[in-house]
Amino acid sequence: MKHPALLVLLVGAAVVQAQDFAYRIELAVTGERAAYRAALPAEVHRGVTRADFADVRVVNGAGEAVPFTLVSGAPRAQAADLRVTPPLFPVFRESGDAPAKLDLQVRQNADGTLISLATSGGKPAAGAPRPAAYWLVDTSLLKLPMRGLKLDWRADQQLMAGLRVEAGDDLASWRTLAARAPLVDLNAGGQSLRQDSVEFAPVRARYLRLTLESQGASVRFDAVNVMLAGEQPEAPRARVAAVGTAAGAQDIEFDLGGAFTVERVGFALPQQNTLAPAEILVRDDPGAAWRPLARTVVYRLAAPVAGGDALQSPPLSVGATVARYWLLRLDPKSGGVGAGAVRLEADYATRHVVFVARGAGPFGIEYGRRARAGEKPASAGPSLALQTLLPGYREGDEWKLPEAAIGKVVAVNPGAVDKTLASEFDLKKSALWAMLVVAVLILGAMAWRLLRDSPPSKKE
Repeated sequence: MKHPALLVLLVGAAVVQAQDFAYRIELAVTGERAAYRAALPAEVHRGVTRADFADVRVVNGAGEAVPFTLVSGAPRAQAADLRVTPPLFPVFRESGDAPAKLDLQVRQNADGTLISLATSGGKPAAGAPRPAAYWLVDTSLLKLPMRGLKLDWRADQQLMAGLRVEAGDDLASWRTLAARAPLVDLNAGGQSLRQDSVEFAPVRARYLRLTLESQGASVRFDAVNVMLAGEQPEAPRARVAAVGTAAGAQDIEFDLGGAFTVERVGFALPQQNTLAPAEILVRDDPGAAWRPLARTVVYRLAAPVAGGDALQSPPLSVGATVARYWLLRLDPKSGGVGAGAVRLEADYATRHVVFVARGAGPFGIEYGRRARAGEKPASAGPSLALQTLLPGYREGDEWKLPEAAIGKVVAVNPGAVDKTLASEFDLKKSALWAMLVVAVLILGAMAWRLLRDSPPSKKE
């Protein structure tokens, strides 16, 4: 190498140091676990220079970078396992294989539920078994959709049968929910096998009809537990807000101040009885073109009846949109939103850092770094895949990790995010400029020499 000093300079420039980052947040961990998780505060979203968080890293107490990854969202709470045991009515076979005709007796309470059921026909012979043709389940009082059944039964022998489950609202017409759902109760050699549940797509119905193909076994259902489709709780979100500024006759611009993964966005209007169709546009840079995102209607209306609640346009779902700048473009026919400021409220998915606790603490998150001159920004950050970071990973394992406590944001070198490529030393760019200057000088010298050597023109 002819220029060892240049090699040292370039190698030194490739090493990322703490001073290259604008901010640091200390992480406090307890115990000696292999990995931890920490939720990133809003300050990180505002301080990064890349929408993909490529300028974020996790370091230990010695300043060494440790393996980490970024995950979005939050642990989703499981819906409660809701079960109810509604009234069950067997419909018996009176003679032969034909099911008896139904003679329904319904006492009209406030809810109009089925409280008794009788069958017409003669009495069975003494000692003759009375197998049920089917069972009716009164589900008229259930407020949530049904998603399955769990059955309790008694049988005179081991059971392997198919169960047909049908739903209806008038005891006359039925639609099939499950055609031949297996019911099994087997015992052999001290081992047992039992299948006593049936699942189907969530449905609402006043009645269920259960028909069993039992292959000879005499079965009696003691109870039918209906599993309800409780609403799945939403993953928690954080919120960031911005006050709009007029950017034209019908445009209102908002700056969220950082790279937030927005999932829902709403607008609070300044004056009551305001309604306006509008388009939502976004962009990542103040000089970039606006990108259309969605169309909506924003409104704030007085209560339609005395004593009622005022009407406010609900938040609009926008998927997972990462953008700092937002624009609300009002329909000019609406007449605007009146005097006062419009407030944007954005619900965003919280990001978490999952890191391996290699080395001694205190650990920390460093962020806010501009790419150096000549350095090609990575298409993604230096983080690892979650499956690589946590060997044997199963879905949801990241939410089972112990959580590190987040400290205060410390400004290490705020100037690190103010530097631009033009202000950094760039050997390659400097060489190109030097070559261009030399070429211009050479061309100028050649032109001057040609002009000097050319004979003077003769005057007529």
